[in-house]
Amino acid sequence: SPPPPPPPPPPRCGWLVAQHSAMPIIKEDPFKNYDPAKLTFDVVKGEVSDAMQFDWKRDKVDDAKKKAIYAATSYDDFTARVKGCTLKPIHPGEFNAPPKFAFNRAGGAGGEVPAYVKADGAAGGSSGDGAARGSAAPVRVAARGAGGPSGADALPRNGRELDRELRKRSGAADKASLLAALDGEALVRIFSRELDPELLRQALIVMDEGGAPGEGRRLLRDLALRCPNQTAMASTFLTPQERGVAARILARDPPAADSEDVRIC
Repeated sequence: SPPPPPPPPPPRCGWLVAQHSAMPIIKEDPFKNYDPAKLTFDVVKGEVSDAMQFDWKRDKVDDAKKKAIYAATSYDDFTARVKGCTLKPIHPGEFNAPPKFAFNRAGGAGGEVPAYVKADGAAGGSSGDGAARGSAAPVRVAARGAGGPSGADALPRNGRELDRELRKRSGAADKASLLAALDGEALVRIFSRELDPELLRQALIVMDEGGAPGEGRRLLRDLALRCPNQTAMASTFLTPQERGVAARILARDPPAADSEDVRIC
């Protein structure tokens, strides 16, 4: 007699049910009990803020992973893209942007600063000056370069100081007067290493708006002749509109030589 047929396979639906029953169950966050005496609005606000931050970071990481799968060239590139997905991008205009917070507003302002007060309430000072305790005269802080024997001490020494001095001045005429005080030697000293394109752009705008006749052309001529490499490198970052500002400054004053505009541009 022939052998008996093999048993039929188990039903497909039963196999799915068996596999589904073996899957692990994801545990939810346990319910948190709050003490009504300690529960305040600040506590709830803090937890909501943390939850929003957690959800935002999870979404950013998830999007970064999906984009890095196709764009990353290696695993190190993939991890770097994911780790840096929550960082704030820096735009070109933010490198030399003014600080968002100003500290030590009284320092270097040229005003009177109260005397240093010790822990016992007495004003600070030397013990042999004959002054009474608590009656020390206020200290006057002199502005930088205001009382020097020569005007060279008031001029900035590098591009960072020049940018800071320009931001301290309010009007375009005041800023243009600072740029007009920079002769060829001062420009070489300030821009001996590099000329920041953003600083060059600010100088063009300032001299166009508040520069005296001839000062804008003189500044561009000194930059082009005394700092040719730095000026050429910084000018490559200028937009066509900003190059038009330079051309407008040169067109206002007649050149000293026929080839002067060609050498500047």
